Amino acid sequence: MCLINLICAATVFLRYRKEEIHFFDAEKTFPKTTSLATHYLATLFATGLLGIGFEVILIRLLSQVMENTVYSFSNVLIIYLLGTTVGAALYRRLASKKEADSLLGVILSLLSVTCLISATLIPWIPDIVVITGKGIGGELLISTITLFLPTLLMGALFAHLMTHVRGRSRGIGTGFGLNTLGSAIAPLLFGVIMLPALGSKWSLSLIMLGYLFLIPRQSRNRLLKGAVPAALIVAFLIAPISFRYVTLEDGDKVISYTEGVMASVAVVGDGNNYHLKINNHFQMGGTTSAYSDRRQTHLPMLLHPNPEQALFLGLGTGATFAAAADYPQLEADGVELVPEIIDTFPWFDKVNAGLKQADRLNIHIADARRFVSATEAKYDVIIADLFHPARDGAGSLYSTEHFKAVSDRLNQGGLFCQWLPLYQMDMDTFRLFHHINVHGI
Repeated sequence: MCLINLICAATVFLRYRKEEIHFFDAEKTFPKTTSLATHYLATLFATGLLGIGFEVILIRLLSQVMENTVYSFSNVLIIYLLGTTVGAALYRRLASKKEADSLLGVILSLLSVTCLISATLIPWIPDIVVITGKGIGGELLISTITLFLPTLLMGALFAHLMTHVRGRSRGIGTGFGLNTLGSAIAPLLFGVIMLPALGSKWSLSLIMLGYLFLIPRQSRNRLLKGAVPAALIVAFLIAPISFRYVTLEDGDKVISYTEGVMASVAVVGDGNNYHLKINNHFQMGGTTSAYSDRRQTHLPMLLHPNPEQALFLGLGTGATFAAAADYPQLEADGVELVPEIIDTFPWFDKVNAGLKQADRLNIHIADARRFVSATEAKYDVIIADLFHPARDGAGSLYSTEHFKAVSDRLNQGGLFCQWLPLYQMDMDTFRLFHHINVHGI
């Protein structure tokens, strides 16, 4: 990606370095007052923040109804980039000659409304998935429905702001830099802080209100432009619209639901038995699978003559890790990426009760791949527990580099066991792993 950017920059430089570039007269089009100029630059920062924040929240919500693979993210990115590009092109052709601050207010108001429309449509996405299917074409259609209109206006908004800072000293450079800075901060602010703390509904509402807050005081009919969308946003907050997407079997209900930093974590059950679901797609064990879950520890341990140190990558309900307490001589580390999963352990006390009493079992909240690469500890047995290869981010756990790192962490005569979620894999994926096992990577 860096190389592509360098090639693009070099091409532009070589193409235009000898040509005289004529800018329009900025003084005739851009607000002359310093306060408005500052407002435009601040708006570039804020729109970068809000725009990427909106994308982050939408991706998290769509990950529960789409396949949640790298292709799902690619479809969202395609529509995001296409929408902003088309919006900028339409602005260049169709923008009226009215005062800059007035037009800015119109675009911000419309952008807030289109974000609201997209948010209101999201609960209907599961029904659309039933009709279109979860293939690439269906995911592209879903991304278009939820993102195209907002990104169209985001593109027009960016073009409007950059048009009216062009020609001023460091105007484009400063504006672009501020917009990029806001975009860089957005994933941390909305994905890591606001989404777990406030939930997706409130986070989306604050983004919509943020666009209204940016309407300039000098904008004509400012109150009308902001009041109507604000009233609609309040109605959206009050309305019984839920963004909890959990597919339930007969008799089950949602016992616990958390929108976490990494994923949405749900405990579902009928009051007697419970199951753990991640992003509505991946079932990570439950009280009814205690025998098979604990067996995933016993089989590797029995294959080693004298296991004293063990590492578990991925904990799920904790049943597999808890089985390590059955070996008095064993000390074990368990690594889990999603911290909210650890909070669900009390619901699965029936199968992981040993975790409470065993001080020899240590839990680490960390990325399994990085933990294996960073630790200096050595282990007799390493168990990788049910990473679905289609799950976003899990591909690196099936890479040659990761398996090499695992090998480096094993003592002489150590054993590595990689469990596969065959009940959630199709035959093509299974054949791939069979090929890896037989022929090597």
